[in-house]
Amino acid sequence: MTDPTETLIVCPDEESKIVETFAIVTGAMTLIGSIIAYFAQGYQERNDAIEAKEKEEDDLDRSQALERVRNQLSTLIGPMHRLWKVQTTISMVYRNESGHGFSDYPHAVENRGQSFWMTMFDDEFLNDFIEDPQSIKANLYRNFVRRRLRPIYTRIRELVLSHMSDLADMPPQEEWLQRYNEEDVKSPHTKSVNINVIFDSYVAFTFEFDDVIEGWEDGCFRRMQPRTRYPTLICNDLIDLLYDRCKEKEAKYNKHVTVHKNIINVSLSDQMSQRNEIKLHKSGVNRMFTENKLLRRISTINEETQETEDLKASNPSSTANDLENRVQRLYQEQLDIENENSVIPNTASATNAMERESSFISAP
Repeated sequence: MTDPTETLIVCPDEESKIVETFAIVTGAMTLIGSIIAYFAQGYQERNDAIEAKEKEEDDLDRSQALERVRNQLSTLIGPMHRLWKVQTTISMVYRNESGHGFSDYPHAVENRGQSFWMTMFDDEFLNDFIEDPQSIKANLYRNFVRRRLRPIYTRIRELVLSHMSDLADMPPQEEWLQRYNEEDVKSPHTKSVNINVIFDSYVAFTFEFDDVIEGWEDGCFRRMQPRTRYPTLICNDLIDLLYDRCKEKEAKYNKHVTVHKNIINVSLSDQMSQRNEIKLHKSGVNRMFTENKLLRRISTINEETQETEDLKASNPSSTANDLENRVQRLYQEQLDIENENSVIPNTASATNAMERESSFISAP
């Protein structure tokens, strides 16, 4: 029997030791985790700060780029694009009305090289105005230059001189010489192939035109246009290129902007060749339609001729005058058909007509 006054002493068992060990390990891991979390949070905060700064710089770059593109479009590229198209339209209207035509454009495209560099009008066309400066056509030409052409080219010149050097993002020279060969873009005046010589030549052309116009006001009509040549077709292509790239940049920096344009990934020669094929196709269709129409008329005349012969044989009482008039009418219709058939264009004449009428520069 145990003495009630004895003290019972209980020693820790193995489970108590495990619990204590677990608590120590858990505390250590918590401490280590806290330390890792502290450094990870600091690292993340630094990364977030760096990314925020980079985003801020990107937003600033985007904002500045968008501002520059809008400045280009509003100050230089946009106005020049529209002014050039208006100048083209004015020139084309005069070429149509005066009978000058557009044969110099296909000639330039087919021959390339220095053929691109031409005066605004053919010298042969203007010779009559020099010989008779008071003729109606000569006065119409001078009015066209002074009242319609001069205000447009003066504005283009101002844009080139004021803003072309800082607001025009010209294609690199390597890209430019891949688009055209050196002979195409080499100035006949300075022998330079630098892309800037294109507009330099146009500006020189406009200043010389001012000089010609002042000569008219002094009564001197020995010159009707400048001698300075510039590549009008290449100018048109370059202005379109600058405008399209500005619009693409604006759409890139501003999702609310949409670029609408027609993309033709062919060379100048290919474009002209395609137009030749279209013209020839239309000419062939028109010729076939006209020939079918003539065949139907010939068939009708033959039937009426046979009826006339039958009437003459079966009705001797018919007056000779009536029969003679009918025969004469049928004979005249046959002559008309022969004349009509002689003017149906063949393939060669259709090509020549296309060359006289085609216009290479479009005004969108």
